[in-house]
Formats: sequence, structure tokens, C-alpha cells
Amino acid sequence: MNYLVADWKRYVLFALLTVHTLWIAHHIYLATRDGVNPWKMGGYAMYVEPKRGVAVDVHMLNSDGTVQDELIRNIDLYDLYQGNLNFNVYCKPVTEKSLIRFVEDNEFLEYTDVRLELFAYRFAANPLRTDPYLIGITDIRWLSDGRFAYEVKMCGDEVDREGVVTVEL
Repeated sequence: MNYLVADWKRYVLFALLTVHTLWIAHHIYLATRDGVNPWKMGGYAMYVEPKRGVAVDVHMLNSDGTVQDELIRNIDLYDLYQGNLNFNVYCKPVTEKSLIRFVEDNEFLEYTDVRLELFAYRFAANPLRTDPYLIGITDIRWLSDGRFAYEVKMCGDEVDREGVVTVEL
């Protein structure tokens, strides 16, 4: 009789481990193929997510609001990253304080309308690689007398934050 009880426990344990392993594989599949947040639903896919980080491209804006293709180089982004917790929370809007520090750190951009494009990375297959995808846009438009207006769109087309700031340069 003890033999059957021990055998029964072994089968239950094997079934639980099998289901658990299948769930891990399925969660990794959902995170890599369908963009499910790897930290949700058990969080197993967080171990196969590319290094969390955000790349920031800076473009000049034309007067009609279109973006120039050429990137602005030699930009100091340190305070922009620090002011936004290194962008570890992807859909959190860029803070006003970090935009002020960005403008102060890059004085050569004074009275130059710019667009900050924020990119995160995700896995792609065939061949296995990481691809950037756009997670946010921040437009900075200079008004006059050291004031600029900004508009932040994160993880969608809706404006998450906007305002007018006075900066002493």
C-alpha cells in the first residue's frame, strides 16, 4: 500500500513540474512574440528580456513640425537619463526637471526646436537579434525669452505631459 502512495506522489510531482516547465516556455514565447510584459504573469520571461535600456535620438524640428533626418551628435544625455530613473519604467513620461537639465547641459541647442525619440529593444527571430522600437517622443519648441514648450507622448499617441518652462541660460 505504501508503494502506491509513494508512486502517486511521484506522478503528481512530475505533473506539476511538467506544467510549470511548459508555463515558463509559454511565457517566454508570449513575451518575445506578442510583446507581453516579461515581468507579468509570473515574471519568468524577465530573464530572457534584452538588457533594459532606452536609446535617445535627437533630431531638429522644422518650423512646420516635420523632423529632419539627420541626428544631432555630441549630446549630453546624462541628466536626462538620471532624471527619468534611466528609463527603467518604459511608459513613464519624461519629467519636466530632466528636460530643463537637458537644455541646460546642451546650451548649443538654445532656441533650436528638437525632438527626442526614445527607443527600447526587444528580441526578434530569424536571425535572433534585438530590434529597437519607438516608445516615446518628446518635442521641445522654443517660444521666446528663454521659455520652451514641450509635449511628451509615451507608449501611444496621446499626450501624457505638456507644459511651458522658463530656463535661465
